[in-house]
Amino acid sequence: GQKELYVCRLVDVTKGKFEVSENLLKAHPRYRFLNDFYFVDKNTLLIGTKEGLYYADFVRNDQQKWPTIQSINTIPFFSNYDITRLKKIQNIYWIGTRNGLFKATLEGTRMHIIRRFDSTVNNFNNKYTLSVKTIFEDDTGSIWIGSTTEGLSKYLPETENFINYPYNPNDQLGLSSKQVNVVVQDNFKVLWIGTAQGGINKLDLLQKKFITYSNNLYNQY
Repeated sequence: GQKELYVCRLVDVTKGKFEVSENLLKAHPRYRFLNDFYFVDKNTLLIGTKEGLYYADFVRNDQQKWPTIQSINTIPFFSNYDITRLKKIQNIYWIGTRNGLFKATLEGTRMHIIRRFDSTVNNFNNKYTLSVKTIFEDDTGSIWIGSTTEGLSKYLPETENFINYPYNPNDQLGLSSKQVNVVVQDNFKVLWIGTAQGGINKLDLLQKKFITYSNNLYNQY
């Protein structure tokens, strides 16, 4: 959230009670808004913000109840990028922004960009640059990208392209919104897709069709 990062510790499983630290970013007021974070290791955190991508080092010792941030450093390539999502899959960092999707590796504090995707649609002729909302890995290792305007896309590593599932208002078995906010998978290999103003979509990976669940305020049933 805005200028805030906390550590939570479960202290009572039966009651669901947590102990919460103070804001770890209190001593670092310049970082205004956090969108996502990812632990590189137990003492290192990647922080995605509206102003860029940062590398934070933690200090832990027996005299302190909570870890503290020792330093925060900018990853220069992503200065002024609005970072929306961070995901590490098979030693590759997938970095979603409001201006494209990136594949990268991280060596120490140095990030190496492998590729940038400005769209998940083949024969790209859209005037809008890809704005990533979510990055998800299913149980087969496939990578799915949800975006603001391009719907849902599945990454094809062999060709470095995507299968795109766009929103089409005339397709009743298709995605119900052009914006996909979140993707999860259940134990039956079904993807559940949260959209903007289109309800929840269900995609059976075997049947390849979408089923939409929405709350229509004008439907009394």
